[in-house]
Amino acid sequence: MKNLFSKYDSLLYFVVAILSLIASWVRHSPIWLVLCFGWLSMGFYHMAIRKKNRRK
Repeated sequence: MKNLFSKYDSLLYFVVAILSLIASWVRHSPIWLVLCFGWLSMGFYHMAIRKKNRRK
């Protein structure tokens, strides 16, 4: 079960980022846009760490 979640962890960050972007358009609140970029950066960071670990 842990392998299933670890395989799709980075995709969950991007899904939450897209949902935050939609919330920023609906609510017209800049905090949702800040959260969107935060989730995107965490998703890309997670992908980079996983790629680095695969090369070892």
